[in-house]
Order: sequence, then structure tokens, then C-alpha cells
Amino acid sequence: ADAVMTYDCGLLTGIIVDFSTGFPISRATVSVNNGQWSAQSDSSGHYSVTCDSGTDYTLTFSKNGYTNGILAGLAIPPGQTVGLNGGIDNGQFVIGNWGQIAGTVTDLTSEIPLSGVTVSTTGRTYQSDANGNYTLNYLSPGSYSLTFAASCYQQKEKDNIAVNADQATVADATLAYDCGLLAGIIVDFSTGSPISDTTISVNNGQWTAQSDSSG
Repeated sequence: ADAVMTYDCGLLTGIIVDFSTGFPISRATVSVNNGQWSAQSDSSGHYSVTCDSGTDYTLTFSKNGYTNGILAGLAIPPGQTVGLNGGIDNGQFVIGNWGQIAGTVTDLTSEIPLSGVTVSTTGRTYQSDANGNYTLNYLSPGSYSLTFAASCYQQKEKDNIAVNADQATVADATLAYDCGLLAGIIVDFSTGSPISDTTISVNNGQWTAQSDSSG
């Protein structure tokens, strides 16, 4: 007699990171139903657990030195993959998918993209690329404030930026140019000859330059 077997396992997979740095968390234990099925995250923070399908499982993330994260009522359908990420926030595991903030930084007047702008929030920093783009990944859902800082530009703050799981929040910024230029020529009054290698200092050395061969 022939028999038809129905596949009854599901796959639980995801990535675990440190929310404060965005770095992956390796060797974290992911346990379904108090260890009935389990796996450890690899060096990239990825994990995969194959288990029987069910509708009321308990999922636990754990690692020595951190407070466990527990999620009850997890459903794993037969033959399907369930994606569920997690992270460590203030020493405790948080189970749930994260979001990101991304945007472009430009000059207020010229609208030219600005590279090398430091974008920071809660211990996380990123430099805008050659096209002025930046992305802050692995953010736990919530409200964030961003700071945009670059040499010769006014610092800018953006508050109350909402981050939702599995979504990218767009937060563009324009920075106002804030530098001036001090220029001149230095000569010997008795001869009219230019004086080279003279140090010009503003604000006790905060900004400096030296005169060239033409003074």
C-alpha cells in the first residue's frame, strides 16, 4: 500500500544584533519550547531552528551575561519559514523585528549632497557616503533623535523620528554652511618682500595656516 506523507516541520530563522552598536551577536541560544528545539547564532548573528509546526510555542533568546528574552504564543505553520529577529538592548534580549532610518544630507543653498557628515543617535554613528546617503540599521522600534554634524556646517538636530519594525523611516537633512575665509598677504614693511612660513592662528590655534612663498 502506498502512503502519502505530509511534511509537518517549519523553519524559524533570523538575525540577532546589539541594538546599541548594530554588531551581530554570536553564540546566542535560540530555544523553542524550553529547549525542545534549539540552535545558536553564528558569527553573523544568524540562526535557524527546524521544529514541528505549532501555534502556541514559547521562544527564548539567551546568552551568559544577559537577561533572557521570552516570546509566548509563537505560531510556526507546517512547511513555512517564519522570520523573527532580535537584539540586545541595555543588557536584555528583545525579540522582535527592527527598523532603520535612512536619508540624504545636502547643502542648504546648493542642494549638493554632503559626504562625510556624521549622523548619530544613542551611541550609534554613521558617515554619509559620496552621494550624501546614510543608513542606520538594526534599530529597535521607538522614537529617535538624530544629530547631523560636519566641519564648516551648522549642526542640526531632528527629533521624534518614529522607527517601526520591518520599515525604513526616511529622514533627510539640509545643513547650512557656517564657515568664513580669512585671507591676506604678509610682507616686510622695510623691503616690501613677502614673508613666508608665518603662522596665522585664530582662537589660540583652533584654526591655523602658514603663509606661502608669496606671503
